[in-house]
Amino acid sequence: MTGRNLRSFRPELILGETNRRSLLGRLDYGLQLWNGALRSNTLFNVNSGQEPKIEYIFQRVERGQGEYFLINPTENPNLSNIQDFRYDPSNPLSEYIRLTLFNNEFIRTQNSEINQNIRIEAVRFFKDQKQNQKKSSWQKWVSRISGLSNIRMSKRRMDNATGGFGGFFNFDFRDTALVAYNALLNNSLFFNRGNVLYDIQLTNQQTRNRTARVNGYEDRENQEYLLRARLNVKRKADVFITAASGTTRYEVEIFPERNLDIRYYRINPEVSYRPSQTTRIILKYIHTDKYQQILTKDNASIRDVTIETSWRKASGFSLDQSFSWVNIRFTGLPNSPIEYDMLEGLKNGTNFLWTFTYTKRLAGNIDMTLNYEGRKTGILPPVHVGRMQVRATF
Repeated sequence: MTGRNLRSFRPELILGETNRRSLLGRLDYGLQLWNGALRSNTLFNVNSGQEPKIEYIFQRVERGQGEYFLINPTENPNLSNIQDFRYDPSNPLSEYIRLTLFNNEFIRTQNSEINQNIRIEAVRFFKDQKQNQKKSSWQKWVSRISGLSNIRMSKRRMDNATGGFGGFFNFDFRDTALVAYNALLNNSLFFNRGNVLYDIQLTNQQTRNRTARVNGYEDRENQEYLLRARLNVKRKADVFITAASGTTRYEVEIFPERNLDIRYYRINPEVSYRPSQTTRIILKYIHTDKYQQILTKDNASIRDVTIETSWRKASGFSLDQSFSWVNIRFTGLPNSPIEYDMLEGLKNGTNFLWTFTYTKRLAGNIDMTLNYEGRKTGILPPVHVGRMQVRATF
């Protein structure tokens, strides 16, 4: 760790330089306890730098080749208004890509990053137990428990902000001096992980990020609690049940009427059947309820029934197909930004989506892929998109 306190006695000699404190350093700490039952790694970085003010512009491409969808189509859309575009690469109607414009506007920052990983494997607690000594019932139960926790946070804070050296260690998202912020918190608890017959997983995931742009900040946050269970039936089928609850938030400084705070609940039973080593059939049902908790306070109820099939032959070809029936009840206005965000590009009423992908090995290092996608959303006419690709691997 290196600390520096810069004092400028004659600022007129070095334009832009002011009194400031900075810190440069790195801490990497690894820990292993109880025969590896608990393993931890901590990485902490601090430095100083500059953060550019980001400006985006959207370029129109062929329909189906883009990654962004324009939610308010007009004859002359504002291609720099990021609030009118949504990232949706799976949508065959996406026809825009996002380009970054470089500029000379920078913010001097103090940067901090922390990455913490903790892994728990309860079975290792009993590693020293004698081989001829049987485990008790509670030991067998505890041995099936494992856990994984990952915390990764990075922030860039205004260099002239108050707080001194203590600001490098403060990762509070509510800090008014934040310029950029990225955080991922993922905590998972497993029971019987890797077992052939069944397993259970409980997960909490949270992501947050802030981006500094020319016209103000942009904040995004997602938080989800998920419970997933799997049961194997006669080696050829797996039954899954997944339940999730979470929130999706979006806040932008210049267009507050586009802010989101969506609460959702989801239940997802699924059956995966393998009649042979080369064939798989998946049938799943997803029921989702969504509630916009601010502004219009719209809500949506989504029922999705999907069947997927795959057929593969080693070093020969693969064939994947899927068909989805999606029924939606939505209380908001059609063709509005909140409709696209809550319905993920679909429409109120009955929707149909289907895909067909065929991949053929033409030679030892050449593959050909044929892809066909279609969708029928609400009362709109169906849309068909076809693609062909030849890929060579060297």
